[in-house]
Amino acid sequence: MRFFEYDAEWHTVGRIGYPGHDENGFRNRVARTDPAHLIIGDSQVYGAGVAASASWPCLLDTAYNHDVYSVAMGGWGVLEYAMALDKYANTAVKAAYVCIYTGNDINEAFTHCKKSHSRLAKKFWDEEWADIDFAFDPDCRRRLTEVRKLRRAEGLSREQAVMRCVTAGVPDMDVATLNQETYVLTPGFRTQLLDLDIAANRCGLSVTKKAMEFMAGISDTLGFQLHIVVIPSREFVFRHRQETHK
Repeated sequence: MRFFEYDAEWHTVGRIGYPGHDENGFRNRVARTDPAHLIIGDSQVYGAGVAASASWPCLLDTAYNHDVYSVAMGGWGVLEYAMALDKYANTAVKAAYVCIYTGNDINEAFTHCKKSHSRLAKKFWDEEWADIDFAFDPDCRRRLTEVRKLRRAEGLSREQAVMRCVTAGVPDMDVATLNQETYVLTPGFRTQLLDLDIAANRCGLSVTKKAMEFMAGISDTLGFQLHIVVIPSREFVFRHRQETHK
């Protein structure tokens, strides 16, 4: 069973009752209404691929006397971060940390805003964008299709199927190793999702600006500190590592 399900407003919501989830569907020991610290983000914050106890918000919660609350879900973007801060911030909050993932959040700000039925999506949307298509790597569908075919046909795990695709030379898939861990990279795809020559990304940047202004307004009204945390893509991390070790 997946840890999330799709939603018309929030794009994805956590399954209540899933192991490690609280009564709100987030990854915390218990649901909180008065935490001093909120951490908001997508799968990078949720901790996809690791146990709940190993996710970094959980580690911070332990370090800060159980006063940290994680409001994060795989598939979220800037629109959902603003919605989450609007819903879960209150006067008990001293600081909120909104984590922006450079791998896809700008593009998803546009795509989610276009699809969502939420109040904030309507607030951030510009009708002039109605005919703009999503930025989409034409090879991405092939990659996803190949991975699914291998999983179904041979019963492989996602990681095994991805590695098979890399070996077979599927476009824009590469592997890199760091600290004995192997990672799959799609540098062309990540670059495209930040390319401001693509109209969808320019719109996404505009949505991001509106969302940040909205979140700053909540911070000013309720009197807590708002921190924007930038999480780089693994492609950027590996490229930077290669350049600094030349």
